Amino acid sequence: MQTQLTFGEYMRRLRRARKWSLTQLAENCDISYPHLSRLENDSAVPSVESVVRLSEALEGDVKIMLELSNCLPRVILDRIRSQEESTADSLMRTAGFGGDPSEEPIRGLDHALSAPLKEVYDLEDADAGALALAIEGLVNLEGTVRASILSMISSLSAQGGPDI
Repeated sequence: MQTQLTFGEYMRRLRRARKWSLTQLAENCDISYPHLSRLENDSAVPSVESVVRLSEALEGDVKIMLELSNCLPRVILDRIRSQEESTADSLMRTAGFGGDPSEEPIRGLDHALSAPLKEVYDLEDADAGALALAIEGLVNLEGTVRASILSMISSLSAQGGPDI
């Protein structure tokens, strides 16, 4: 059974990734320690201003934090989402990609790891780009989460997959 991530858990993960105490977070975002504790325990709803302060201090995704916090009406979140989609479509058209998926750029292809992965492992552009982005995502995870995922990948290799 998979549970949905809450605002408090997301905030806690970001804080722990920075190796900050609640006191250090309070100093960095100018929100009181007791209020931060209630937010992390999901026993209080943050204001929009608090969400923005926390996202800046913790370098979290403000859109994700706004959605998880439930501090904005759904209609506003839906408008933000639709604006992002129309902006992305507009940028793609401006860049000369008219909506045909075969014309879209390959995500991650310009990543620094993409070319070496492609060359060393003889991968297609799309696979090298996706793998480069996946490696970057893995590197940016909290240590224990990263270790768990690496363990899972290693066990897949041990079950008859290619050696990693």
